Amino acid sequence: MKYVALLSAAVLLLGYSTTPHFPSSYFSTPESHVKIDIPLIKACATKGITSFDMLSVSGETDYLPDDLIIDSLGQIPINGQKGRYLTVNEQERVRCYQWEAKGKYFLFTILQTDVSNYLNMYICVADKKSNVLAISQLGRVGEADGRFENESGEKIRFGKFRLSQYVIFDKELYKDEVHIGFERQYERTESVMAFKKGAFQFDTIQHTKGDTIIKK
Repeated sequence: MKYVALLSAAVLLLGYSTTPHFPSSYFSTPESHVKIDIPLIKACATKGITSFDMLSVSGETDYLPDDLIIDSLGQIPINGQKGRYLTVNEQERVRCYQWEAKGKYFLFTILQTDVSNYLNMYICVADKKSNVLAISQLGRVGEADGRFENESGEKIRFGKFRLSQYVIFDKELYKDEVHIGFERQYERTESVMAFKKGAFQFDTIQHTKGDTIIKK
């Protein structure tokens, strides 16, 4: 991707502002009666959820059965947001990735490439009775219409990650109908995501943004 090589240089050129802390956000779902086939996930995915950089994540793992998404995971709102659910079709199938278990919780990650060709990673939580409790978007990478986005996550412990999101957006600049370069807008967000007592908690610890003019 063309933006990767330019990322470090763009950061050095930025004028930026920093907000040190945003309020915490929580989301969860009530006790779910939606079930997941845990043995199937274990057979499909790799044991152990690890730190990640979405640029390095392979989207070529095994597919999960479509009916598992339609009848199970697709019934739980992503990030607790009303109207936002996993869907599946010929172009947007879901792949298994990693899993791990501790105490009464079973965590697993899945991958899906969407219609914009962005690769998305979701983390799902089930209890010992195989009830699906929550689904959260964990990472995303892709490039479309002048926008490049990448996320990475450092695993701190079971169900807890320090997340870094980078977004770059290029706007073409013209003078007298002649292309003279582009304006690069940049955003970076650092946050901590933790799963506690059946719910996800997000704390944004730093948000920076800026822009620079890059001549042709």
